[in-house]
Amino acid sequence: MAHTDRRHRSAVVGPAVTKVHRHGSPGRGVGTIRDVTILGNMTVREHFYRWDELQRITFTATAITQPLCRRFAEDYRVEDTLDGSRLTWTAAMEPRLPPATHELVSAALRTSIAHLTKGLIRQTGFPRPPVGRTD
Repeated sequence: MAHTDRRHRSAVVGPAVTKVHRHGSPGRGVGTIRDVTILGNMTVREHFYRWDELQRITFTATAITQPLCRRFAEDYRVEDTLDGSRLTWTAAMEPRLPPATHELVSAALRTSIAHLTKGLIRQTGFPRPPVGRTD
């Protein structure tokens, strides 16, 4: 069974992601495999190997339809802080593109994280009130 999650995609990851297709159960967790289509012409197959709901999610790309990179992985971590919460996003990539294009890729990743952050705020109610405060 496959599952396409349009509501989650549009609310969280932003306009660059045009389709998310989950393989198997629509649930989330370790072992989840999904195909993410970016700008309608590149699909990345993601395999999730860490899934701590609302705390940390990590995946590696196992297939990419465009020859942009040899491999990459992403790690998302949300931690409580005294002022609310902190999102740490780590992306590691071994590019195939010439070095002259690396800054362009970096700019695209910065834009992606800005969309992700806005989507997370809408979806989860972050930023949370500081720990210990009730107002």
